[in-house]
Amino acid sequence: MGFAEILRGLRERAERLLTEPSPLSAVLGRLEESTGVRRKILAVGAVSLTGLYLVYGYGASLLCNLIGFVYPAYYSVKAIESENKEDDTKWLTYWVVYGVFSLGEFFSDIFLYWFPFYYAFKCLFLLWCMAPVAWNGSQVIYNRVVRPLFLRHEAAVDDMMNDLSGKAMSAAEAMTREVLCTLVRNQSLLTPPSAQMGRDPQKSLPSPADPQPDPRTDTPPERPEEKEEVEEEVVEEEVEEELVEEKEAVVEDEEEEEEVVEDDEKVVEEEEEEEGEEKVEEEVEDEEEEEEVVEDDEKVVEEEEEEGEEKVVEEEEEEGEEKVVEVEEEEKVVEEEVEEEKVVEEEVEEEE
Repeated sequence: MGFAEILRGLRERAERLLTEPSPLSAVLGRLEESTGVRRKILAVGAVSLTGLYLVYGYGASLLCNLIGFVYPAYYSVKAIESENKEDDTKWLTYWVVYGVFSLGEFFSDIFLYWFPFYYAFKCLFLLWCMAPVAWNGSQVIYNRVVRPLFLRHEAAVDDMMNDLSGKAMSAAEAMTREVLCTLVRNQSLLTPPSAQMGRDPQKSLPSPADPQPDPRTDTPPERPEEKEEVEEEVVEEEVEEELVEEKEAVVEDEEEEEEVVEDDEKVVEEEEEEEGEEKVEEEVEDEEEEEEVVEDDEKVVEEEEEEGEEKVVEEEEEEGEEKVVEVEEEEKVVEEEVEEEKVVEEEVEEEE
């Protein structure tokens, strides 16, 4: 593909973008009606003003980020709402490349900020990444840079993420247990002993009429430390039960996700089988059509051969007839010559 063809294709796409129904074409149509200026000239002027503002204007970073975000976000929403999945893959690829570029720009922005016309080149780069062509920047960068790196380090990243999630879960469990134990300990220290035993402080003093417990037969009252230990054990058991329930819920969620994945795989397999059957039917139909075409061609060839043979036979017959006529004419000429010779001989004899 030559450069002229690329420019011609871009020009056709730009004209189609300006004429197809869209918010941009609607705005340009209103401006064209109100000003009397053609929409192509309005579009070229808007692009030129945007380029000049990116070079010399204040807040060029915001305008550049809006250009790289608004248009792709709008068409990403349209891709989500559409039934076709190819456009979903296209815009997901763009956002992956956009994220990688933004991450690299975060660390290099201090140096690139002083580069002349940086935001103009950045805007051109983002436009190249979102361009509606097969060789746009997002496809090129993803296939040549991002995808090879991801496939090379995919297993290591998955292991690291699993380790981090397990450590985070363990840290959350330990922190939750410690917080609950601390709350229980503080509550037990702030609550008076009479309230802990469930009695009124005024009625806690024994009266002379009350029977005194016999230390040899009655069990001594529990000490506050032992009670705190018992309460901590109860809290720990409750926390462990809650954690077990959470783990069971996580396991159930994972099982449900696995069931969903299996259902999706079954659906995909069924769709693939249906597509395979449709392809087989299409191939059979194509083969039948090809056989019909071959039979038609054979019939045509046979008819042409028959016509050719008939023409050859007719030509041969005509040639034979012509030859017979020529032979007859030659015989007539010979007879005439013989008669002339006889006449000559008779004349000679008469002269003698």
